[in-house]
Amino acid sequence: MINAHKTPLLLVAFCLACGILVSSVWASPGFMGLVAAVAMTLVLFLASRRGIFPLAQTLTQTSLYGCFLVAGWVLGEGSAVIPAMDPSKFIGQEMTVTGTITDDVRMSEYGYRTTLDISAPLSGKVVLYLPKTSKAPATNDVVQAQVSLHAHSSKNPGFANWLHHQGIHATGKAREVTKLGAATGVQATLRSIRSKIAAQFASVFPSATTAGLSNAMLLGDRSALDGGIRKDFAATGLSHIVAISGMNFAIIYGVLNLLFTPLLHLRRGRQIRSLIVVPMLAFFALLTGGNPAVVRAAIMLGMLDISQAFWAKNNSLNALATSALIFLVADPQSLFTPDFQLSYAAVLGILLLQNPILHYFHRRLPRLPKWLGSGLAVTLAAQIATTPLVAFHFQSFPTYFLLANMIVLPIVTLVVQIGFAGFLVAWIPGVADLWAGIMDFMLWATTSLAHLMAGLPGATIQSLDFRDGGIWILLLQLLLAVALLERKFVGQALTHLVYRKRPLATQLVLSGLQRRMAIVSLTLGWVMLGFLAA
Repeated sequence: MINAHKTPLLLVAFCLACGILVSSVWASPGFMGLVAAVAMTLVLFLASRRGIFPLAQTLTQTSLYGCFLVAGWVLGEGSAVIPAMDPSKFIGQEMTVTGTITDDVRMSEYGYRTTLDISAPLSGKVVLYLPKTSKAPATNDVVQAQVSLHAHSSKNPGFANWLHHQGIHATGKAREVTKLGAATGVQATLRSIRSKIAAQFASVFPSATTAGLSNAMLLGDRSALDGGIRKDFAATGLSHIVAISGMNFAIIYGVLNLLFTPLLHLRRGRQIRSLIVVPMLAFFALLTGGNPAVVRAAIMLGMLDISQAFWAKNNSLNALATSALIFLVADPQSLFTPDFQLSYAAVLGILLLQNPILHYFHRRLPRLPKWLGSGLAVTLAAQIATTPLVAFHFQSFPTYFLLANMIVLPIVTLVVQIGFAGFLVAWIPGVADLWAGIMDFMLWATTSLAHLMAGLPGATIQSLDFRDGGIWILLLQLLLAVALLERKFVGQALTHLVYRKRPLATQLVLSGLQRRMAIVSLTLGWVMLGFLAA
C-alpha cells in the first residue's frame, strides 16, 4: 500500500495534476488566489507552532496540499492560452513562412509528414505535409515554404487531441520547401548526431524494414518504420517496443551498470559509477529526441541511482513523483497526452502490483521459473494499470497481449542489449556486418511473431459489443488462468456441484467461487471501463 508519510511527493504530484485537470473545466482563481492559499497555509503553520488550537497542524498539512492544487490550476490555465501569433490564428490563409524541421520526416498516405517550427512571420509549430513528388527535407533544415494553414483533420480526433496538447494547433500543407541552411544549437546538434547514427545503422543492415525498426527502438527515429509493423505491434499490445520507451531505457541502464561494474572495486566506487552513468542516461535521453517516456525513465532511474549510491536508500514512488512534477511544471498540458498517461500509469502499476502478483504466482505455481514469473508479473501489472487508458484513447484492446509479451519480450531484451553495442561496433568494417546480421535475424523473428499473433481470430477488441469475438476469447483466457492458478479450488467446487453434498448456494460460498468470480468480473469491468468512458 502507499504510505503518504514515506511518499509525500506522490501526493504533491497528484494534487498538482488534479489542479491542471480542473483548469480544463473551470477558470482558475489566478495568481492572487495562489498567494491567498499560501498566506492561509503560513497562518495555519504559525498557529500550529504557537499551539493556538489543536487542529492547526492537521489543517496546515491539508492547506499545503491545497496550495499545490491551486498552483496546478493556475499553471494549467496559463499553459492552455494560445499565443496571438500561433499558426492556428491564421487558419484558412496561405502565406510564406520560415522555420526549422524539428522532427523525423516520415512517409504517410498523404505524402511526407514532419513538424515545422515556424519562426517568421508567425511563431509556433505545425504538422507539415508535402506531396510524395516533392523533395523531402531533413531534420534540422531551416526552410522557407508557401504554406496553406488548416485545422487538424477530424478523421482521427485522438491524434488531433494529442497534437493540441503538444502545442501543435494547426496543419500546414506545402507543395515544396526551399532549404535556407541548417539549424544550430544544442538540440540541433543532438538531432544531427542521431541522424548520423541512424544512417550508419541503416547502411549496415541487410533489410531496410528491420533497419527502420532498429532505429525506432534504439534511437527513437521512426522515419523509416514500416506502417505494417506499427499495425501488427498495436494489435498485439507491443506498441511500447516499436519506439524507444521506458522499458528499452531501463535495459540500457542495466547494460551501463554492468559495463562500469569494475569501478565498484575502487574506494567510493559506487558513487563514481553513479556520477558516470547518470549523465550518460541524461545524454542518451536527449539524443533519442526527449520522448516523455524516456525522460521520465531517465529522471526516475537517475534519482534512484544517486540516492542509492550516496545515501544507501531509495523510494521508487517518490522518484516517479519527482519526474512527474518536473514534467507537469515544465509543460502542464502534457497531462492530457496519451503517452504521458500511459507511461506513468504503467510504471505506477508495476511498482504497486508487481510484487503482489509475483508472490501469488510463487504460492500457486512454485515450480514456475523465476524469470518467467517476473515477466508475467511485470506485464500483467502494467497492462492492468493501462487498460482503461488504452481503450479510452484508441477504442481498442489487444486480446492476446499477455501471450504476445511473454513470447516477444525476451527477444526484445536481447535486441536492445545487443543493439546497444552497435553504438561502438557499427563503425568497424566486418564487425558491423556481423552485428547487423544478428540484429536483423532477431528483429525479423520479432516482427514475424507479432504479425502471426495479429492475424489470430479476434486479435483486437474494437468495441463493447458482446458480438465481438475478442471479448469472449479474452474471457476464456481469464477463466483458463483462474483454473490453472486455482486447480485445487476448481476440483473442490466441481466435486461439491457433482455430488450435491450441500445446497447449491452454500456450496458456492464455501468453495470460494463467489470471491474468485468477483475477481474475474472486476478484471473484465476494468478492461471495459475505457470503452464506456470513450
